[in-house]
Amino acid sequence: MISVAIDGTSGSGKSTVAKILAKKLGFVHLNTGELYRAVAYKAFITKVDYTKENEVNDLLKNTNISVRFDAEGEQITLLDGEAVGQYLHNETISNISAYVSQYLNVRQSVRELQRKMANSYDIVMEGRDIGTEILPNATYKFFLTASPEVRAHRRFIQLQESGDNSITFDSVLADIKSRDERDMTRKLSPLKKADDAIMVDSSDMNLDEVVEYILEKIE
Repeated sequence: MISVAIDGTSGSGKSTVAKILAKKLGFVHLNTGELYRAVAYKAFITKVDYTKENEVNDLLKNTNISVRFDAEGEQITLLDGEAVGQYLHNETISNISAYVSQYLNVRQSVRELQRKMANSYDIVMEGRDIGTEILPNATYKFFLTASPEVRAHRRFIQLQESGDNSITFDSVLADIKSRDERDMTRKLSPLKKADDAIMVDSSDMNLDEVVEYILEKIE
């Protein structure tokens, strides 16, 4: 199996790049963030206090997260057998996910699923610790980032296009910087570039340029 690991900072476009890249390569794409978001969503709908690790651990005992891929290789994230992808991409779930993804039992549960997928498919997998922790022997590794201001602008536009007009640019920028700090300083699997990963700074690159750059390195 061939694996492409794409790590990077929050809002750097990892998911979009990985999705396009997988289609061009004919691979499946695993958005690992959705797996953590699924746990976050379960905590949200069951009103579990996600700031308390023991409560999230108890929640996990009765939680089943799985993944299947459609005919186009698109990921379908299942929570207790139900497809929940449409509920996972908002600021509330993002903020809860930032908490639960720090917990050991959550990370171990998600890690097992990630490795199972990598052993079963030619795959493009993106997240924050793929090249360092999940797939240290990935065939190809990339680390995608951009300046906080550029990432915040992209995220702000995305939220506005989705109809969310309650968010300000300054609040998005503050959230991006906060996520960076949490991701890079957490005890378990902190965000960092793998020694053998190729750095891709997309601050001055558009989406097509990023994808083509990565494809060139792979080919």
